[in-house]
Amino acid sequence: MSTQGTTYIDRQNIHRRIKSTRHLGYCSQENCSMDFLTVQDSLYLLAHIRGIESSCIKSIVENMSSLFLLDPFLHNYIHELSGGPPLVAILDEPTTGVDPNARQQIQEIFLNAIKAKLTIILTSHSMDECERVCNRLGIMVDGQLACLGTIQHLKSKFGQGYTVEIKIRSSIDDINGTAIQNVQTFLLSQKQYHVEVKETTYSTGLFQIERSTPAQLFQLLEENKQRLNIETYTISQTTLEQIFLSFGKRIRAITQ
Repeated sequence: MSTQGTTYIDRQNIHRRIKSTRHLGYCSQENCSMDFLTVQDSLYLLAHIRGIESSCIKSIVENMSSLFLLDPFLHNYIHELSGGPPLVAILDEPTTGVDPNARQQIQEIFLNAIKAKLTIILTSHSMDECERVCNRLGIMVDGQLACLGTIQHLKSKFGQGYTVEIKIRSSIDDINGTAIQNVQTFLLSQKQYHVEVKETTYSTGLFQIERSTPAQLFQLLEENKQRLNIETYTISQTTLEQIFLSFGKRIRAITQ
């Protein structure tokens, strides 16, 4: 339960206008459906409960069934399944425990719902899922909303520079991994970029560059590519996973 603040749906304060909650849908992580009903029966029942006019129910059920890919399952009972439209749907980790194919279908449903101008509030521990289906993202740390914005905004504001992955040309003479060590030494010598070594293997290296721009990194690597025996390299922004973990570290540092 919330302890403070308020919520607006369609510009209406839900604490003052109880009718606005009719536009709110909720899906808990636990299944709370009635197993003795078919999917179609459930849709009709929920439409009646929400006060949808009888003359509109059939078309709404058909539209929702098509939107959420339920047509093949309409006459199945709820217990046989593996696991009117609201303006806002709250989904608590709906893809947890489902197989990869079902997860992909659910994510497609989210994208179709967004195209249909529906709002979905999704909780998830999968940063890949968030990056695929969300156009705005909030990160909660210890019950507090640490940030909120578009994915690109969060990466630009809270991301710690760029990740550079380098692969060197393999050589049978380099049995000690000297080439990748040379790359590591060179990057660490660039003090102005605040380089951190994340991981190195015999022929690859992963480095975090805190203070630089893509243009500067491209220039630096291209100018030294031949000398350092670099075969390929990639430059990418900080991932959502890294941003999430960095927030956790900050909160723990403050509370300790």
